[in-house]
Amino acid sequence: MMHKALIAAGLFAVVVITAGWLMLPRAATPSSTSALSSSEEPSAASASSTQQSSVITMAQVEAHADESSCWAAINGKVYDLTQWIHQHPGGPEHILALCGTDGSAAFNAQHGGESQPAQELATFYIGDLAQ
Repeated sequence: MMHKALIAAGLFAVVVITAGWLMLPRAATPSSTSALSSSEEPSAASASSTQQSSVITMAQVEAHADESSCWAAINGKVYDLTQWIHQHPGGPEHILALCGTDGSAAFNAQHGGESQPAQELATFYIGDLAQ
């Protein structure tokens, strides 16, 4: 009986550690910002705060509307969510629904005011939405 309790406690610990690791913020990979082609860059692409941000049109966002390239505009900024689709804790369908759209209302309804989702989202930033 004691042996079963130790196994259960060990499994619980593995689940808790894994869940904690999945919730850690991740830095955007270089490939997540390389999706801008030279024909799509209305201004210099920038990951640095000292340079001007890329300005991306809604038409450009709409061109990235599937699992192979998923961009979404959220609160005036554009994010490449391609790498996040299968990492999202709520399941890929929630991210796939945002691909190629202005997902502000959906994101704010689900995560408005929460710091962790906002921090995670920021790691996928690729530019500002054109006004």
